[in-house]
Amino acid sequence: MNKFLKEFKDRGFFYQCTSEDELSKQLDEEKIKGYIGFDCTAESLHVGSLLQIMCLRLLQKNGHRPIVLLGGGTTRIGDPSGKDKTRKILSEEEINKNIKNIKNPTRTGTWIPVSTVVSEGKPRSARACGPCQISCKP
Repeated sequence: MNKFLKEFKDRGFFYQCTSEDELSKQLDEEKIKGYIGFDCTAESLHVGSLLQIMCLRLLQKNGHRPIVLLGGGTTRIGDPSGKDKTRKILSEEEINKNIKNIKNPTRTGTWIPVSTVVSEGKPRSARACGPCQISCKP
């Protein structure tokens, strides 16, 4: 079994997979990218984000490329996620302030030394990552 996948399972991060053997083989043959998106509705992340951060850190520790996505659609439009009232809609200024507060520690490696942080939902290079059309810094 692939070293990353074994540690991922040993830490209890893994629940199920369609073809675990094929996944392990792919992880042995190539480096992958993984991303986590955080809504910037508050000035900082909270303990509920820790599991995702730990997963990205483990990915990076094993030579793969983590990507942190800050801002974006749900921060701007709100996402009630089954709650009985919608999230407060923030101004662009509030969102950008929150992004800056969250991005600072990600850049300096205070909480995770990631290789890429994409923020503000604005193009930052000529290459878009896919259907979201948010461009990633290389």
